[in-house]
Amino acid sequence: MPTRHKCCFAGCDKTSQHPDVSLHRFVVKPADIRDQWLANSGNASLFSLTDKQLHDRRVCSTHFLDNEFDYPGIGKKTPKRGAIPRSLIIENNIVPSEQQLEVAAEIPQDAQVDSLDSNACLPSTSLSVNSTSMRNRKPRRKPVSLSRENLTLKFQLGRSRRKVKSLAQKLRRSENRIKELSKEDLIEGASKYIWGKNLDFFKMQINHSNQRQWEEDEKQFALGLYYKSPKAYKYLKDIFNLPCLSLIYRWVNNINLRPGTNQLFIEQLKLKLESKNFMEKSGVLMWDEIMIKPGLEYNRKIDILEGFEDIGVELDDKPRKSNGQQEIGEPKVSDFIATHVLVFMIGGLIYDWKQPFFYVPSAGTISASKLKILIEKVIKLAFEAGFIIHHMVCDQSSSNQSAIKKLGIILENPSYKFEDHDISFGFDAPHIFKSIRNTLINNNFTVEGKIVSWVPLIQLHELQKGKSCKAAPKLTEHHVKPKAFEKMKVKLAVQVFSNSVGAALMTATLNKEIGLNDADLVIAAATADFCIRLNRIFDCLNARSFSDSNPYRKGLSESTRVEDELNKAADWVNTIEDNSQSPAFKNLLITIKGILLLWSRLKSKGIRYILTSRLNQDKLENFFGFLRERCGYNNNPTLTQCIKNMQYAVLVTLLVPPVGTNCEADQARLLISNFNSYVKDTSGEFSENIDRQVEDWFARNDAHLESDQSTLHTTVTENPTEDINTTQTTPDTALETPSLERQTKKYIAGYLAYRLNNKHHYAVEVDPRTSIRIISREENLSYSFVQKVLKRNHLHAFHYRKVQTLQPEDHPLRMRFCEIMLNRIAEDDTFLDRVLFTDESAFGTDGTFNVHNHHQYSVENPHLIVENKHQTRFTINKWAGIIGDTIIGLVDFPEQLTGAYYRDFLENRLRELLQRNHVENDEVIFQHDGAPAHTTMLQSGFSINSIPNVGLVFHGETTFIHFLAGTEP
Repeated sequence: MPTRHKCCFAGCDKTSQHPDVSLHRFVVKPADIRDQWLANSGNASLFSLTDKQLHDRRVCSTHFLDNEFDYPGIGKKTPKRGAIPRSLIIENNIVPSEQQLEVAAEIPQDAQVDSLDSNACLPSTSLSVNSTSMRNRKPRRKPVSLSRENLTLKFQLGRSRRKVKSLAQKLRRSENRIKELSKEDLIEGASKYIWGKNLDFFKMQINHSNQRQWEEDEKQFALGLYYKSPKAYKYLKDIFNLPCLSLIYRWVNNINLRPGTNQLFIEQLKLKLESKNFMEKSGVLMWDEIMIKPGLEYNRKIDILEGFEDIGVELDDKPRKSNGQQEIGEPKVSDFIATHVLVFMIGGLIYDWKQPFFYVPSAGTISASKLKILIEKVIKLAFEAGFIIHHMVCDQSSSNQSAIKKLGIILENPSYKFEDHDISFGFDAPHIFKSIRNTLINNNFTVEGKIVSWVPLIQLHELQKGKSCKAAPKLTEHHVKPKAFEKMKVKLAVQVFSNSVGAALMTATLNKEIGLNDADLVIAAATADFCIRLNRIFDCLNARSFSDSNPYRKGLSESTRVEDELNKAADWVNTIEDNSQSPAFKNLLITIKGILLLWSRLKSKGIRYILTSRLNQDKLENFFGFLRERCGYNNNPTLTQCIKNMQYAVLVTLLVPPVGTNCEADQARLLISNFNSYVKDTSGEFSENIDRQVEDWFARNDAHLESDQSTLHTTVTENPTEDINTTQTTPDTALETPSLERQTKKYIAGYLAYRLNNKHHYAVEVDPRTSIRIISREENLSYSFVQKVLKRNHLHAFHYRKVQTLQPEDHPLRMRFCEIMLNRIAEDDTFLDRVLFTDESAFGTDGTFNVHNHHQYSVENPHLIVENKHQTRFTINKWAGIIGDTIIGLVDFPEQLTGAYYRDFLENRLRELLQRNHVENDEVIFQHDGAPAHTTMLQSGFSINSIPNVGLVFHGETTFIHFLAGTEP
């Protein structure tokens, strides 16, 4: 193989080892330039090579002129585009043949002359094949040489092409490796980047095949997706691996949920609960009705017509009422079309789970007597299935209240006895607070002898309108003037009875910004206290975590704070008088007593905590939300849709509460989630370590639970009217009281400062001399964020000011001087207008120059300098005075002022200066400091009478001030 490091031109023996010689690749494009290179090479062997082989050959730099090179870099040169190498001058007596001359005639004139002067000519045999083709080709115009910028771009383009080529090769190799990977390798690699449900879906796409059954979590995902939207499921089925629609229908139809008792369902629950302990079985029974759309639909699977009333119980025969209400003696399925479905659900008391248990369709609201029988039957079935019912909860409908009375539940003892089990009872707390709000809108309450009204809340809203900063920001028109649908919103009710609204109302009352007279202020104060107390009660009845920062939302535990608060609340509710005869307060009292009764029983059985939020109906309300959201929002589904949705709800555990529901979302899961796997032992789903973890948490936080953490930032006294009376002591006090908006701004600023103090130990309140950079560095915050926080709190960085150091003996002298001056000013208002304040100051060539405060904006650095440290230094001394608003001077003084010169200035030049500035006061009081020249003049016997028009002179040294000759001005 020929070497790459030798010139390929005939007669040239240059190599890369020769000094001052560089080798360059043979040009193969364009073709006409290549042919000229071949013609001038004189090497016949080059004509038989391909372009790729020819490109590997080299031509030395001796065949080019110096002006035919580009220099892209230091020590580098390349032939210009279109440069033609020339043969060496004939030195070996080699004469070109006729054929060579004929070929050379076809070459451009500039190339032809140089070729004939070369030292190596083409052999006669070398052009026998290509001479004809070269004659037929037209000579190409010599290309223009590129500039350095274009050459740089060409170089970058070539480098980018090589990079693209390299990446394409890597991509092909990666694709080949992926083809060789197994499914397990793919899943393991994907687990580094995706997890959770996304990873499960990825496994679902990789692992599925026709011979493989769908796993349980895959069924859950498919059922949940189909439940949300069948159309979306059908669309995604064509893109991803998902179960076919026939499988979906088969899974759903495996569950036959009929009204009343389902014995197979009860048996499967028994199997499920056999391995559970006492805490896991403990539950709360809740029931409520959902309104459905009347209608009849045929069920082909079981060959019945659905939509009729079916209460699922048989009793003694009695005639039916003419109004269509259910009465004792009716058959199981009546001829009335159902308009409601009564659903019973059991929710976990200690552990967070829920299970729809029993339902019956009815034509209208079920009567109290029939409801009592259903409650007793459901309780019996629940205990047979293995549940341990400790508590019952429902809303305040009239049928529920009547049924509760028939069960023997009364205010003094809110409990029901089933065999040897005591079951406490309470109404749904959120609905009670909604009922209290609705009653207060139209009626006043009397609490502890004081009137509580809705009017102050409206006035508070009007007071905050248009304000940039509101003390109760959540109080809107929807809260104080709710419409028909808004009166059903629990969220609006509890936001009215909140701590922020109560504190804002109390502050506005103390500022007398609400009401027209003292009676209105007393009502407003009582209403504010009413809101704050209800807020605390609601926190106690809606605890969702035993580690909440609010001590009233920690639930009932070994700490007696919540228990004591509920006992106080029961006594307080007893004092409320409601003229509207609303049962809300009575039901609230029953609920509080029922919860306290439940807690006392559980404590005796070793239970250390309960979360009171599990004693309301949120789980059941969320379940109703699932039933209504099928295929969009369906507020009134038919009975067939309701049954079908219940089947989905039993199967699917991926459902979440729809947005905008009238209750808080719960994270409870269904106790039984797949009818096909009832017999499967799922005891591992319950954490065996929960009880131990709870005990460890209590052991670590006993001290914390006992600590007093008040959530109220505004102190409310037991008697709010006392604070109102104290504000009426003096008229000035009321005028100085800031407005509610201003106090709100102060509160927000204080809260921000409080958070800064707790979070940043280098905050300005802790160390006022700190810097923004130190705070941002220590707390890992941005400089701009710290700066904005300080600015919003109106905190500014003030600079230090240099003052003269004082000695201990200076204090009494300065105090005496201040007292004398104040006395003279009190006697004569024009005293200071007659004082001539004077001083001298020396100015040198080396002044103070702060490089941080002096700068100049410029595009380029102007290299600014300032002269300093002069070799030749001098100082000038200037005297000036000021009297009233008139400046006297400037007067040149010698650099070293003496007492004699200063005395001469006062005796001879001062009068002229005063006359020149039109100072005609009968008496001018001359003031100067205690400079050495001043004291020397005084010690030399200077007389005040020698100064014309000056009645008195007083002076002071740098450390004290006293008056001339012991006189006082």
